[in-house]
Amino acid sequence: MKKVRAISHLRAANIGYFFCGLCVACYAPLIPIIQDELQLNNFAIGSLVFAFGLGSICGLTFSGTLSNKYGFRNIYIVSCFMCACFSLGLSLIPSLYLLLPIVYLLGFSIGFLEVLINIYGAALEKHYKIFFLSPLFAYYSLGEVIGSCYMLTCLSYNLTPSFAVFPIIILIYLGTLFYSKKVLNISFESEKKSAFMWPRGAILPLSFIVCATFIVGGATIDWSALFIKEELNLDSKYTAFGYALVSFCMLICRLSSKKIVKRLGMYKTVLGGSSLMILGLILVLCISNIYVYIVGFILIGVGMSNISPLSMSAVAKQKDMPLVAAISTISTIGYAGLMFAPACLGIIAGLFNVYSIYLTLLALTICSFITIRLSAKIYKNTRVALSNNLN
Repeated sequence: MKKVRAISHLRAANIGYFFCGLCVACYAPLIPIIQDELQLNNFAIGSLVFAFGLGSICGLTFSGTLSNKYGFRNIYIVSCFMCACFSLGLSLIPSLYLLLPIVYLLGFSIGFLEVLINIYGAALEKHYKIFFLSPLFAYYSLGEVIGSCYMLTCLSYNLTPSFAVFPIIILIYLGTLFYSKKVLNISFESEKKSAFMWPRGAILPLSFIVCATFIVGGATIDWSALFIKEELNLDSKYTAFGYALVSFCMLICRLSSKKIVKRLGMYKTVLGGSSLMILGLILVLCISNIYVYIVGFILIGVGMSNISPLSMSAVAKQKDMPLVAAISTISTIGYAGLMFAPACLGIIAGLFNVYSIYLTLLALTICSFITIRLSAKIYKNTRVALSNNLN
């Protein structure tokens, strides 16, 4: 009976992260459609992207506090419903003045739910003494992959955005109603007043490592296609393979994370992942060849796949900060890098070229590698139960 309850608690977290990936997959393909429908210039589109990022950061900062105050189950239900509601509002493509608050609130909802699931997943890992966060992150990637394929299929058949998004909204509502009863309403009585805190102790290097990894991921989403187009002079419709390869490799490696960590250990997995990222970035920077680029982006995807979730697992075991505050802080710093760094990298591209973006990413990844080496004790002292019978 205990095993059945535990599995239901884990599935509720998996479904929540899957819904996050679905909502992001709904949001991304609609931006160019919104631009065409409303005849928006690049400044207006930039304002929408900024509103989404700003909303996400605001959602990240409030998630820990509200989950402590009102309980995981209640906040889980509200945040899932908000994601569904504002995804539908975005698909209706109202005027720009209505789109801005809708995109902001959608970003707020997704950021809010992501940190909530991070806290919940870390709490479950600690509560049941199991290895859980890396497989949990795989469900976000799975939601992105399935959602992107679904949206591209619907839009390629000229279905209206609202008609395409509506089945996803129904799925999220029904899934939330069913799985919300299975959410373990974990309480942290000693942490009622904790919220975002400036990182200290072990959280400081872990925050930098997660942020650096997220920045590389965000840059891959926003800049890999343009980089490939400039370097290889390919047609635009073929240049998305970089991001596709990275996403697919991250999904596969996260699903296989338990076997990888069991074989290598947490520290070697994280350090090896950072090494693969460096090698992949060097390949795409030094050799302008499509086959080399394929290998390079595969190495980047494999390398970055488990760094963030394993760092989150290390956060759950440290004693320098309360759990909710630690997860909220590291998530906020990481997602801030994910949301805003690509725009900052755009300034570098404007001053120099897109090639300089990847030079910057290489330098950042090398700094992350050095930080991992210096933080070896944090990962080596983190013990996760790899041989459990709950999954």
